[in-house]
Amino acid sequence: MSTTDLTHIENDWKKATNLGNTVVSDKVKASLYNYKEALKKAETLMKYHSKCIKLNIPVVDIFIISCNNLAEAYCLMKNWDKADKMIKRSIYYLEYLEKQDITNEFSVKYLKQLTKQMLYYKEFTERSRLPENYVELERYLIVNF
Repeated sequence: MSTTDLTHIENDWKKATNLGNTVVSDKVKASLYNYKEALKKAETLMKYHSKCIKLNIPVVDIFIISCNNLAEAYCLMKNWDKADKMIKRSIYYLEYLEKQDITNEFSVKYLKQLTKQMLYYKEFTERSRLPENYVELERYLIVNF
C-alpha cells in the first residue's frame, strides 16, 4: 500500500474518531457506527504496521484508542461483555507485538502501553462488577508472557 494511501487512511480514522467523540455523550448508538468505522481503519493500518511505523503513523495508539472508544460506548450502554472484549482485544494485540522481533525501544513502549491498558481494564472490571475477569486475564499474561 502506498504512503499516500496509508496517510489517507490515518486521516479517515481521525475524522471517524472525532465524529464519534462528538456524539458519544448524546447519541451512543450513533457514535458506535463511527467508532466501528474508525476501528476498521485502524485494522487496515495494522496490516501495514512496519510501514506505518516508518511513516510515523502511531498505528498501535490508533488501534488502542479505537478499542477503548468502543469499550466506553459499550459501557454507557451497560453492554459489559462487548466492552470487556474490546479492552481485551487491545491487550492481546500488545501481547502479540511484544512477542515479535522488535527493538528494545519498541519493547519498552509496548510494555508501558500494556501496563496502562491493564490498569484501564482493572478499573473497567471494578466498574462493571466483574473483578474476576481481571484476575483471569492477569493469570493468563503471567503464564503466557
